[in-house]
Amino acid sequence: MTETSLGGDLGVGDKHAVYVGGAWYAVNGWLTWALGRQDGVVPHAREYAFDEFLRNTLHAHARAYPRRWNGITSVDDVCNAHYASDPSLCGIGIFRGWSTQIMHQPSWSLFDALKLAGLTPTEDGYVIEPHLPMRSFSLRLPDVGISRRHARLDYDGAQVVLTDLGSTNGTMVNGQRVSAVALNPGDMIQLGTTTLTFRVDG
Repeated sequence: MTETSLGGDLGVGDKHAVYVGGAWYAVNGWLTWALGRQDGVVPHAREYAFDEFLRNTLHAHARAYPRRWNGITSVDDVCNAHYASDPSLCGIGIFRGWSTQIMHQPSWSLFDALKLAGLTPTEDGYVIEPHLPMRSFSLRLPDVGISRRHARLDYDGAQVVLTDLGSTNGTMVNGQRVSAVALNPGDMIQLGTTTLTFRVDG
């Protein structure tokens, strides 16, 4: 934007369209995970969401502005927008009392990472539904009965196949030990003492 209407040179940075200006991690945070949830509705949603996630990290800010150090674990919840006179500057600049004590940026990065990975806690356990632009994922479960490389899920465009990878204690589906099996919605998968329920949306 190039408009500098009322308040355009006040607030966070300058040259912004409206007061208060700046790039706010809290807003970018929920927009990022919300976009990831639009996979299948918005073309390339998960790719765009992951790109936005990376661009909102302090690592990306440090690479873009190597002469400006804003820390790695804590920064104010806003930085100047890219069109400001000094886009490298972070800090709310309005309330000096909490400078560098606001955890929006690292908190939102962690929240977005969990949301894009698709980890949602529920009363019955966790729902795992990734919204990342990768073709493969690894999931580690803290269970002494699970081998380091225990099982694999593959999707061939028509069905999801569960394959045991030579695990010590085996892979069970609906109470039966399997080496490889096509899964159906509602199937109960047991790895060690961990039970997973296979579900398909839509």
